[in-house]
Amino acid sequence: MGNDVLFIGNGIARTLEVTKDWDGIIKKFAEGNSTFKHNYEDIKNMPYSMRVVVATSDNVDKAMKSLCNELKSQKLDNEQKELVFKILNLPFDDILTTNYTYELERGTNDQSIYRCRYTEGHKFSKNDFNLFGYIPVQLNNNEKHNRLFHGFK
Repeated sequence: MGNDVLFIGNGIARTLEVTKDWDGIIKKFAEGNSTFKHNYEDIKNMPYSMRVVVATSDNVDKAMKSLCNELKSQKLDNEQKELVFKILNLPFDDILTTNYTYELERGTNDQSIYRCRYTEGHKFSKNDFNLFGYIPVQLNNNEKHNRLFHGFK
């Protein structure tokens, strides 16, 4: 018998109002880009990968680093923390998320952790994005911990 796994998508980040959808993020990039010479509506028919290139004037790396720093610095209010705490306490062995946000990490005991850093019997650095790395989620002073996996590399 396998582990019970809860899959969490970006809907949780949007519900908590931690981030916008990709359209909103790309639009924000365009609005903050002084060299962007188009109307955002003009690029909406492009594939997402091209929208972000045009919206950032081909400075995607810089824009994504800025977004990452913004997401790392965000704090959850008490109501948001309560919802995350409830999610992390659901009766699942593991949690898998594809989110690019950190709201689930904010609900763990060590809130300075970003992304996966553990595997069974082997520790990675906190910068490791290995699919098989996980963050141990231990709540309510329980000796058992669940594992939080970010399902991308």
